[in-house]
Amino acid sequence: MADKLRPEIWTLLITDPLRKFEDVKEKQELKEIDLDISRTIPNNKNVKVILGDLRIVLNAIAFAIPKMGYCQGLNFISATLLLKLDSERTYNVLFHILYFKRHMDLLINLSSIHSKIYALESRFL
Repeated sequence: MADKLRPEIWTLLITDPLRKFEDVKEKQELKEIDLDISRTIPNNKNVKVILGDLRIVLNAIAFAIPKMGYCQGLNFISATLLLKLDSERTYNVLFHILYFKRHMDLLINLSSIHSKIYALESRFL
């Protein structure tokens, strides 16, 4: 029973995105996304069913948050959500996590994070 309620609860806990899914879902197609989609959890037969929706959600997120764009690895998070939620709810949850919870800042500044880790390692190792 709790598993059936999970999608409803997740969507109740998020803030509405600034850009609605309907407004951004068909705005662009990114080649990087197509390359990653085929590599998304390849051994899971359920993922094969949602690949079309996955492409739409990833393109919508990349368009909705242009400062971040598409980041490798979002395909795995999105696919996991799509196994439980529909496309619009998946987009809403991702947008909330990335934009309102500011996790997009981590993805935008990956090179900065790598340089900070390197500085720490060289200082303490």
